[in-house]
Amino acid sequence: MKAIIELAKKPKSGDIVAYLEENLVRVFIDLQQHYRTEIDEEGNEQTVKADGQYDCRSIDTDAKDYGGIVDAVISEKYPISSQYAILANKQLADDPESSITQEKREEYLSDYAEFQTYRQHAKDIAHEVCTKLDLY
Repeated sequence: MKAIIELAKKPKSGDIVAYLEENLVRVFIDLQQHYRTEIDEEGNEQTVKADGQYDCRSIDTDAKDYGGIVDAVISEKYPISSQYAILANKQLADDPESSITQEKREEYLSDYAEFQTYRQHAKDIAHEVCTKLDLY
């Protein structure tokens, strides 16, 4: 889910923020400087940097293991119904007997490749989270 997080220190590009909060593992990824709109004294809108605030994606999970965190990261972007659809479409695209158009076949294969790339990214995130939080 999209969120705004406050941090005392500016994160480096690609930083992942993770911590334990009661029974949850909280993970914040894709951090970008947050900007807000303000109205000046003359009534004009201005976009200003919100110091210490960062737009991000927030993932909360009660899983405290690598596999559970991988699943939470993937599911935040790809709900289970979307995962099933991507896998079914890939199977259809791989079937030379299917009646789908070449354009649709390429779309399905592209969606699958994007999903696989994100799965690897989720594994990298989970590894970093488990290392930071000493969950191994």
